[in-house]
Amino acid sequence: MNTIMHLDSALSWRGGQQQVLYLVNGLRQRDIISFLACPPDSVLFTKALSQVTSVFPLHILGEWDILAVRRLRQLIRILKVNILHCHDSHAHTIGLLATMGLDNCKLLVTRRVDFPIGNNFISQLKYKQRVDQYIAVSEGVKKVLALDGIDPARITVVHDGIEVNAFLCRDKAVNLYGEIGLDPAKPIIGNVAALAPHKDQQNLLHAAKMVLEKVPEAQFLIVGAGELEKELKQLAANLKILNNVIFTGFRADVPQILTIMDIFAVSSYLEGLGSSTLEAMAAGLPIAATRTGGIPEIVQNSVNGILVPPRDSEALAWAMMELLKDKKMREKMGSASRQMVKNFSTDKMVEGNLAVYKELSYR
Repeated sequence: MNTIMHLDSALSWRGGQQQVLYLVNGLRQRDIISFLACPPDSVLFTKALSQVTSVFPLHILGEWDILAVRRLRQLIRILKVNILHCHDSHAHTIGLLATMGLDNCKLLVTRRVDFPIGNNFISQLKYKQRVDQYIAVSEGVKKVLALDGIDPARITVVHDGIEVNAFLCRDKAVNLYGEIGLDPAKPIIGNVAALAPHKDQQNLLHAAKMVLEKVPEAQFLIVGAGELEKELKQLAANLKILNNVIFTGFRADVPQILTIMDIFAVSSYLEGLGSSTLEAMAAGLPIAATRTGGIPEIVQNSVNGILVPPRDSEALAWAMMELLKDKKMREKMGSASRQMVKNFSTDKMVEGNLAVYKELSYR
């Protein structure tokens, strides 16, 4: 069997890093040799250190960090790595440089975002040369890669997975109402995502303004941290809805927070798949979401949610109001969410990655 090394360059903790940890742990449970290299000051390193024995610190100062390239190349040789699995864009570049000339080490890249590949020379070289196989986390991501010139035969779709059982709690975490400042008698619409441009919480806030004009008792809960936090709070103030919108910042208790939501809202205009949406589905929530990226692969319109065009605040507001006014619809869609999310377990994700490793071993 192959010796696999995973490479992740992120310092923060987001869905991609959770997937890496799920994957490494899943491989270990199957007695498969697997190493992890990531920055020692990253959240992933700290979490992995307590769960995974084979974690190697790798300082990565940027996409073109030659010292990181040299250190990674040494690790590949010492550990006799056969497959280097890169999990983000900077890791892709570092891995590409580190494996040059190492014919016995395959390069595998997971693509989690549906951003188009750049047309400049460096981007074209990075994505179209040397990579033996891509894993796309959705058909939507695969489509973008193929449209940008990547041979579809070099792209395998493996959906992200979640620990479904961790989100199956049916009892509301009633202590959170007072802690966060919510009224349990009034409806709560929640969003869990990084406060980043492509998540488009601006769209959500504009939609919230429209909802509140019709349903003034509605409460909006935005869970997550990011570069746009100050800007989004200012927008909510400008829209005069700050009394109905709560920004919690990063929370480690998302499974509990989901229990007090009535509707889960997704406002992204780009989205690889959406692990937070999967978590909301496991919690039995109906989804109001934008039809973009991999979202239609997990949210079926009129089955477990309502899909609307991205960057259309009126349409998103309509979807949320449709769900707010019909409790039976919410319950029916929430039940469908619980059923559908079973197809997106961590076990299926691990097995999908494992199938790609086995395929690469025969090349």
